[in-house]
Amino acid sequence: MLKTIINKLRKNPNIFYFLYKLYLPIKNMKNRELYNKYYEMESKTLLETKGKKVLFVGVPIHNNLGDQAQYYCIKKWLNKNYPDYSIVEFTDNIIYTNYKKIINLIKENISADDFFVFQSGYRTTDVSNFEGEYAHQTILKNFSNKIIVFPQTVNFKSKNEKKKSIKAYKKNKNYVFLARDEISFNTATEMYDKDRVLLYPDIVTSLIGNCNLISNDNTREGILLCLRNDGEKLYSNEEYNGVIDQLKELTNTIDITDTNSDKSFAFDKTEVENEISKKLNQFSKYKLIITDRYHGTIFSLISNTNVIVLNSTDHKLSSGVNWFKGIYDDKVTYCNNLKDLFNVAQSMYNKENNKKLSSYFNEQYYDKLKEKVDGIIE
Repeated sequence: MLKTIINKLRKNPNIFYFLYKLYLPIKNMKNRELYNKYYEMESKTLLETKGKKVLFVGVPIHNNLGDQAQYYCIKKWLNKNYPDYSIVEFTDNIIYTNYKKIINLIKENISADDFFVFQSGYRTTDVSNFEGEYAHQTILKNFSNKIIVFPQTVNFKSKNEKKKSIKAYKKNKNYVFLARDEISFNTATEMYDKDRVLLYPDIVTSLIGNCNLISNDNTREGILLCLRNDGEKLYSNEEYNGVIDQLKELTNTIDITDTNSDKSFAFDKTEVENEISKKLNQFSKYKLIITDRYHGTIFSLISNTNVIVLNSTDHKLSSGVNWFKGIYDDKVTYCNNLKDLFNVAQSMYNKENNKKLSSYFNEQYYDKLKEKVDGIIE
């Protein structure tokens, strides 16, 4: 019941924003014991880490594998491009609340060579993940070290919150901001230093055509629906049930999943790679994926599975899917009307799934990112 109420409130951003702001102090008090555990773990790692450091802000602690895949790919990229650096991880809540004066502790244990990276995702916003944006602002206002902001969806509803974000980015002149779709890029160039903003695909796209986590022995059959169940969901369960009845004309194998794991990654991320591999292998067993999740789309391409992309409540999918035009046209189809889904599925279902995809995004973007960062940040 509570989840249903929250999802309804999310569809009215102004009301949701107001109530969530009121709830944040309560949430912080309620989670004090949990925050103590995070603080102890993160401060201990910081104090024990010698030499050059990357301070990774906003590491995901929930079980959404899209966010965990971003975390996995960011760490993979950092280890490849900065092998002489140690990575120190921080959760958003410890940073934005300055829990037990963690900011002072970081200041005492940071050098000019050290730098920050911000977790990718829907985090430059006042619509959903306030903590991510507030953690960004806290770092920007307190440190002059260089910052790499991994690809963000940018979406503000409140003029005041937008101004606060602009002000924070003016405090630090030593960053590169990656926007993960054209709408976010246009907004970011208006808000921040346009010479420091780059249009960049979600880092999980670096695994397309470049992934060793998938078995080659999977036999494909049926359709998998990878659907969200939150405030960004556009269509009702009843509407989806009607479509599923139609899809049964194509195959008797129709399954439903999401991008979540049964594992908890709050304090232990040793299973992240294995859980991502399991999800990718699940996707690779079907002839067709239908999804309203952006990482559902990317997971489909990593697993070399044809995918139909449905709309959500904001621009993240409709704009993000443009990355694949002209590159994987035969693999991805965007369907902005549920009434058209069956006809689109009929044309996509028996298309070939075996042709190896190019590692376009890794080669054209992430193999070149360090050079671009070095050209922008002193």
